[in-house]
Amino acid sequence: MLLFAGRAVNSKGSVKEQVSMESIKFWVQEKKKWLITAAVLIIAAVAFGAFFFSYYKVKNVTVMGSNHYKEAEIRKMVLKGPFSDNSVLAPILYSKDGIEDIPFIKGYSVTAQSRDTICITLKEELPVGCVPYLDQYIYFNKEGIFAESSYERDPAIPFFDGIELNTVVRGEALPLAGDSVLNTAVALNTIFKKNQHRPDDIQFDGNNITLIYGTITVCLGKDQFLEDKMARMLAILPKLEDEEGILHMEGINEHVKVVTFERVMGEVTSANWKGGYDEYGDFTGDGEYDEKGRHVGPRPMSEYDYAMEAWAGGYDDDGDFTGWGSRDKYGNLLGAFPSREEFDSWTDWHGGYDENGSYTITGPYDRNGGYAGPNPYREEVVDEKKTSSSDDSYSEDGYSEESYNEDYYGENSYGDGSGGFVDPHDEAYYDSLYDFDSY
Repeated sequence: MLLFAGRAVNSKGSVKEQVSMESIKFWVQEKKKWLITAAVLIIAAVAFGAFFFSYYKVKNVTVMGSNHYKEAEIRKMVLKGPFSDNSVLAPILYSKDGIEDIPFIKGYSVTAQSRDTICITLKEELPVGCVPYLDQYIYFNKEGIFAESSYERDPAIPFFDGIELNTVVRGEALPLAGDSVLNTAVALNTIFKKNQHRPDDIQFDGNNITLIYGTITVCLGKDQFLEDKMARMLAILPKLEDEEGILHMEGINEHVKVVTFERVMGEVTSANWKGGYDEYGDFTGDGEYDEKGRHVGPRPMSEYDYAMEAWAGGYDDDGDFTGWGSRDKYGNLLGAFPSREEFDSWTDWHGGYDENGSYTITGPYDRNGGYAGPNPYREEVVDEKKTSSSDDSYSEDGYSEESYNEDYYGENSYGDGSGGFVDPHDEAYYDSLYDFDSY
C-alpha cells in the first residue's frame, strides 16, 4: 500500500508537472500571438496614420468674412496648434465662438472643402471708427472701448478727426468728451453700413460734424436730424460729380429742408473748361454753358490763342498784309505760323516772343517777358531774298570794289551803304560825294 501510495504520489506529481509545462507552452504561444497581433496593429496604425495625415494634409486655406484683417493674419491666429494642417481634425479642433483675445472677432468656424482645402469663416464685429493718437490710429468699438491700434489706417473704417486724446489704455474706454461723440460715431457708422458711401474723413469741431468726400465738403452741423440730413446728402452727391465746393446742410430741421451748395471756382483754363453748349443745351463748341445748363463763361484763351493774337507775321514778300504771310511788317522772314499740333508738341519750351511781346516763333522770351532761350524746335530761317540782295556787288578795272545797296528805309530815305540814312534833297551830301573841280 505504501508502495502503491508512493506510486500514486509520484503519479500525481508527474501529472501536475505535465499540466504546468503545457500551461507555459500555451501562455508562450498566446503571448506570441498577442505580440504578433500588436505588431500588426501598430504597423497598420502607423501606415494608416501616415496615409491619413498625408492624404488629408491641408495645402490650401481660404478665408471668408474678413474685412479688417488680412488673410495671412487670420491663418496665423486661427491655425496655430497641432493637427491644424489636417482637413479632418482642423474643423473639429479649431472652430470657436466667444472669442475674446482677437479684437473685432466674435468667432470663427473651420470647414473642409476638400481633402486638402479648408475654409475659415469669420464672425466679425468691426470697429465703429478710428481716431488719431500720436503716430498711430486707435480703433474703438460701439462701447467706445480701445480695441486695437495700428500705424496704418484702414480705409474701410470711418476716420474721426478733431478728437483729442490725452491717454489711451487698451481694453478700456477712450476718454471721449461725453457720450455725444460716441453716439454720433455709432449712428454714422450704422448709416454708412447701409449705403456704402463712406467719407474720406469725418471732422468734429465742437458739436459740428463735417464729412469730406473728395472735393466735396458736407457741413452737417450738430447731431440733430442726422438721418434726414444723410438721406438728402446721399441723393445730392451724385449730382456733384466733378464739382468742388461746400454742401451746407446745417440748417435742416423739421421745418426747413433747404440745402445750398457753395461752389469753389478754381482757375479755369482752356484745358479744364467745361463749356461749349448754348443756352438751349446744343453743343456749338464755343457756347458759354456746360452740358448741365450752367453758365461757365467763354472759353479761356490757350497759349496757342495768345501766340496767334500776338503774331508778328502775316505779310507777304511785297509787304502786303494777308494774314498768312510769313514776314513781319518790316519785311523780316519769320516762317510759317506753327499748327496747333506742332505748337502743343513744344511742351518743355514756352518762348517765341521778342522783347516787345510780339510772337515771332523763334523769340527767346515767353508771354510774360521771362527769358526762355532760343527755340530748340525751329531754326532761324534764312531770308534768301535779303541774302541775294546783299551779294549784288560789282568790280571793274581801275575802280575799287564797292557794294551797292538800295534798301528802302522810309518814304524819302535811302541807304548810303554805311548804315546811315540819306535825305535825297540834301545837296551837301552830294557835294561830299563828288569833287567837281577834279575834272
